[in-house]
Amino acid sequence: MERKRKLFVAKAAVILATIPVLLWAHEYGPDPGYCGVPNENGGGATGITCANSGCHIGTANNPANKGSITVTFPSGLTYAPGVKQHITVTIADPAPNQAAWGFQLTARVASTPSSMAGTFASTDSFTQVECSATNLFIFQPASPTCPANEPLEYVEHTLAGYTDSRGHTGSYTYQFDWTPPASSVGNVTIYVAANAATTAPPSS
Repeated sequence: MERKRKLFVAKAAVILATIPVLLWAHEYGPDPGYCGVPNENGGGATGITCANSGCHIGTANNPANKGSITVTFPSGLTYAPGVKQHITVTIADPAPNQAAWGFQLTARVASTPSSMAGTFASTDSFTQVECSATNLFIFQPASPTCPANEPLEYVEHTLAGYTDSRGHTGSYTYQFDWTPPASSVGNVTIYVAANAATTAPPSS
């Protein structure tokens, strides 16, 4: 039996969007490559997130904001090769005007962040899996899996998820499945970025 290996979670900033329409522009989920993976979308060693991608504006999280992202794994921060896990992502912010929530997450081999570590699957209509080529310019929803020429996977909110999240204050939770690689790839880093935003009815 394969020995369990360690999971690391790299949390990108929770973004407090100050102009709701900027969240609506990505209410259907962000393009690939905005959850902080090193060198994705030209982001250098720390990667690009929704904080500086041009898709949202606002204040990046800091201790004064008290916003947070929590990724919960059923077996703690370990994985067994090929054994599916049901993951939850909780975005929280105590500010009473934060009432719309979104996220993007991926899993990478810790020693080689450009390499995927396993696959994702949605378990409800509130999340989706996006497939991408390594150049991040060619991408499409998984149907139901990603094609060989689009090996990168990201799980993120959908329009249905964003719509359901609207009006929830304090926090909101998304959930989905992650299946680690069939054989051990060593330690895995989970990259995640999320936003908490003000919300108002869209104009008709």
